[in-house]
Amino acid sequence: MKNDFSSCGSGSKGPRVKYSLKRSRIILVGFVVLLSSCATLPKPQTENSTLLVIPVKTIKKTNYEYYRHYIIKLSNTDATIKIEPHSGYLFVRHLQPGEYAAVKLISLHRKHTRKREFPLYIPFTLSAGSITIFPSRLEILLRKEQGRDYTYYQYWEFYDLPEAEKLAIIQEIEGYRRIEYWQIQSD
Repeated sequence: MKNDFSSCGSGSKGPRVKYSLKRSRIILVGFVVLLSSCATLPKPQTENSTLLVIPVKTIKKTNYEYYRHYIIKLSNTDATIKIEPHSGYLFVRHLQPGEYAAVKLISLHRKHTRKREFPLYIPFTLSAGSITIFPSRLEILLRKEQGRDYTYYQYWEFYDLPEAEKLAIIQEIEGYRRIEYWQIQSD
């Protein structure tokens, strides 16, 4: 994984989120936080409430629209996290405290049933009453193929989150309303 990128999330919309549990067939919709000075965090519902923050950066080198979205499968649960391509932070609620790993990324085409699955291993720990910063940032690139009129490609990559960027994210989140209800997990 690479570490050469600029900070993300400043002033952009957060990605739309959908959280689902397959076995119980319950769909819990996450929430979007607009990154501005008036952003508000949710109040914890219980003592065991958690909040996972996934940084997402999009790079669009064409006026064509993103045509794929992504689903991250987690270990130790049937939960999945759906990511629509928008720069900002993805806030995921309703996961129980514990140790997890992102173990698979599924890339789905919006208009077709075509999907591609890619193995991952990005471990993280969620603690009760805490906000956890995901250890990697998802970058999504959309570009036009050189020399071809109608050929567009959408790529994705996870990059290790450098400590300086993680601290910048924490500093931004500390300015959100209702931060007093949460602890920010430092590791």
